[in-house]
Amino acid sequence: MVIDREEVSTSSKVAAGLINPITGRYLSKSWRIDETLPVAWQFYRGLERRTGSRFLHEMPVVRLFKSDDEVSRWEKRQANPAYQAYFHADPTPWFESEAVECSLGGFATKHSGFLDVETFLAASRQAFANAGCYLAGDSWSGIDAGLTVYCQGHEAQGNPLFDWVPFKSAKGEILSLLIDAPDLPRDRIYNRGVWLLPSADGKFRSGSTYAWAPLDCIPTSAARESIESRLREWLRVPFEVVDQRAAVRPIINASKVLMGRHPAHDDLAFFNGLGSKGVSNAPFFAAQLADHLCGKGLIDPEVDIRRNL
Repeated sequence: MVIDREEVSTSSKVAAGLINPITGRYLSKSWRIDETLPVAWQFYRGLERRTGSRFLHEMPVVRLFKSDDEVSRWEKRQANPAYQAYFHADPTPWFESEAVECSLGGFATKHSGFLDVETFLAASRQAFANAGCYLAGDSWSGIDAGLTVYCQGHEAQGNPLFDWVPFKSAKGEILSLLIDAPDLPRDRIYNRGVWLLPSADGKFRSGSTYAWAPLDCIPTSAARESIESRLREWLRVPFEVVDQRAAVRPIINASKVLMGRHPAHDDLAFFNGLGSKGVSNAPFFAAQLADHLCGKGLIDPEVDIRRNL
């Protein structure tokens, strides 16, 4: 039985759902991406077929360089065989737009894109409801559970069963934009300080920010100004902000997934710490946890809550 409080603002509902194998200021491969990415693509495509919905959008992430240091760092990265499956050898076609500043060049990733997380959640919720195993609200009345898995995001910090987990959650904010610019392509995601991706409603989304206090879902003017100013550094066309949303990412110390049975209670389990890479990581680790709880395998020691106290 899935029990969901159906809150309006959660990190999953606000998240852009980026899938990006090469990220960060150091242009590094995402953690364990070689294992997690194939499972994620297979899972989401399979669920699209099962539900008749579309929520997975494959497209390159076009990373625009903003300094000579990034150019030099990328020259080393692209010579590394471990990276070569994840970028286009010739990125030139992805820079043919006068709407963006790309004087220093950049690169374009493969096996990347974004998950329309709200649509994915709605399709999943309906599939669970059709199967008779979905309960809206927070009442467990009448449910005799032999095993309970807590998937509470950052709110697990307030659960007395898991309040000892070393959370380092961060508030993030994103903007929804109207951009009237025919020259701005909708078949790619741009990233230079902030990302810009097309959304299904014809708008664009841009973000994001990190703040460690307060951990609430209230949009702020400071975050909006930060995103807008960074976006204007490279986007050459005007835009209008039509919406702003905020939520709290569930980040655990070392920014890794943490899961498994409670150290003292075999009938309680934990699945959390998905953070900003949740779309890529969730299918792989959820399957591993499910297998373990059904007696079919072990949890990787790197993410096992019993080994990371």
